[in-house]
Amino acid sequence: MADLTNELRALRELRLQRDEAVARGKELAAEYDAEQWRLIDLMDEHNTTSQTTDGIQFTRKSTPMCKVTDREAFIEWANQEDEALVEPRERKAVLNQLVRDRIDNGQDLPPGLDFYTKDVISQRKVNNAPAPPQV
Repeated sequence: MADLTNELRALRELRLQRDEAVARGKELAAEYDAEQWRLIDLMDEHNTTSQTTDGIQFTRKSTPMCKVTDREAFIEWANQEDEALVEPRERKAVLNQLVRDRIDNGQDLPPGLDFYTKDVISQRKVNNAPAPPQV
C-alpha cells in the first residue's frame, strides 16, 4: 500500500508540474503574440515583409481564417452542400481551407460565414545560412 501511496503522490506532483507548464505556456503564447504584433508594426514602418536574420527567414503573411457569423444559416447550407463541414461544432481547419479556396477562386462565401486575416511571421531555416550566434 505504501508503494501505491508514493505513486499517487508522484502522480499528483506530475499533475501540478503539468498545470504550471500549461499556465506558463499560455503566458508565453500571449507574450509571443504581443511581440509578433509589435514586430509586424515595425516591419510595416520599415516597409518590408521579409528579412533573413541569423539564417532564419522571417516573412509576414496574411492568411484568411474562417469566422462563423450566422451558425444556423451556415449549418443549413453545409447540410445541403457537404455535411463533412460540420460536426456538433464547426470544423475550423476544414472551414478555413474552404474560405481560402473560395477567396482564391473569386466565389462567395457560404451563408453565415465571413473571414478575417490572421497575420503571423513565419520562420524557416535558409539553406547554407550561417549558424546563429550563441547566446
